[in-house]
Amino acid sequence: MLETGGRIAMKRCVGQPGVPPLVISPSFRDKAMTLIKSVRLAAAALVLAAPASAQTLQNAVGNAYYAPAIGNFSTLGNDLFGLLISGRFSDGQTFSANWGSIGSGLSGVDFAGRFRLSIGSTTNTWGNPFTLTVFGAANTLESLTLSGASGPVIFDRTFGNAVGTTQSQLGRDFAFSGMSDAWNTLITYRNAVQMVGSGGPIGDIYETMVVEFRNGLAGTAGGRDVRFTQDFDNIITGGLLLPVPEPSALLLLGTGLTIGFVVLRGRRLSLAPAKE
Repeated sequence: MLETGGRIAMKRCVGQPGVPPLVISPSFRDKAMTLIKSVRLAAAALVLAAPASAQTLQNAVGNAYYAPAIGNFSTLGNDLFGLLISGRFSDGQTFSANWGSIGSGLSGVDFAGRFRLSIGSTTNTWGNPFTLTVFGAANTLESLTLSGASGPVIFDRTFGNAVGTTQSQLGRDFAFSGMSDAWNTLITYRNAVQMVGSGGPIGDIYETMVVEFRNGLAGTAGGRDVRFTQDFDNIITGGLLLPVPEPSALLLLGTGLTIGFVVLRGRRLSLAPAKE
């Protein structure tokens, strides 16, 4: 007999004379239910303690870019001059400026009263953190877009700790420094870069990086600091980052040249003296 509702379960061994009934206390069911409840409570505690989500990195389709050569894969703050930084806030306002000297031994961009992004002018971007400061308790930064073509500089990804594009050497992905991701951040690398004369981009270097704080990065009256690392490379001095022409653009160019040649040839024939 098994009493499922009582605190003592009894099981008689039918057909085995002389075998006394087996008594188990407390019941297996009570033990099992207690264990299940404990596991559920522990799981719930883990879910509550864990962040809503973690930082995510991805590559996105964009416009491929040509680079003539990489001039320096050991890039300092001063080497980022020209890099275009754009910030978007939850109130719809956007701010854009090119990287430059902002004083006190720092290089970067500084939008007084809203945000500042900086690193030491002579600090190597390899492994050393940038500081993003958001000012004002009413300010919530939603995203940053860093565009390298105006530098020209590029973003060099970790790429499985392997050298991708030969001249770029090892890279390093965006990563928060000394803090966890409390903003459900999405980092998107866009516009893959290839060397002139190569068969195409390898996939380790990019022209643009977009940082989206999907939970919003709220400022404080004194300024909230967020630090992160990201490896940069420089394009050779005097070189440019230029978009790779689309196949359709090349086709249109070729068609235009052909039409122009036909028209020019027709005009020449019409002006030529007739044969007698």
